[in-house]
Amino acid sequence: MRRLASIIVDKIFERQAELDEEFLNEWQEQIIDQTALNNDQDEIQRLEKLLQKALDDEEYELAAKLHVRIIKLKTK
Repeated sequence: MRRLASIIVDKIFERQAELDEEFLNEWQEQIIDQTALNNDQDEIQRLEKLLQKALDDEEYELAAKLHVRIIKLKTK
């Protein structure tokens, strides 16, 4: 019984971690979208600052998303 309970609890925590990560990713995307500036040059500068902060904080997934957005704006 304890082994079964342990397995169930592990699965619950594993799923919660997945949901937390998914929520964080969606939240980051929304914040970036909602705070976007109208001027492309200003937006690029803002995103580059956020990118540097993400790299400093070792948030590499966020940094990758920001990098993609910067590239899209630069190639517009």
